[in-house]
Amino acid sequence: AVLSPLFAVAHPECAAPMRGDSTAIVFSIAERRLPKGLPTFIESLQRGTFYSSAAFVVATLLRAVWLRIHGRRPKRTLTIAATIGSALSAYMLALVKGLPMEVHVAIARLVGSRFTVGGDNSGTVAMRLLQYLAILTTPRANRSLFVQ
Repeated sequence: AVLSPLFAVAHPECAAPMRGDSTAIVFSIAERRLPKGLPTFIESLQRGTFYSSAAFVVATLLRAVWLRIHGRRPKRTLTIAATIGSALSAYMLALVKGLPMEVHVAIARLVGSRFTVGGDNSGTVAMRLLQYLAILTTPRANRSLFVQ
């Protein structure tokens, strides 16, 4: 439960106590009160963000095509918005659909481990917030490690 905040949400009886001041105690109580359907909610939120960003990119590109057809040149801001929207859509697609395990291994080898498991700071509020941030922003594997 110390390693995964979502495990602590699903099984609050196994959650390790937070160490620290009153902020840690309040955070620990709040964490135990999170709904059991939190992972499903996070997935639906990511999926909705992907659909919104994809719709924005399509609308921006259609606007650019419409301007070209009518003999006008699209503004630079429209081009920048389409580029940023495309990058956001690609990232959100990776969040929603996942990445192949080989990509995760390559990134882990390139970057190395950022979080130390266990240690003195694993039960602090800051480390737990970083774990939640990682859960929200890291693409999951698109298949299980245990399925052949």
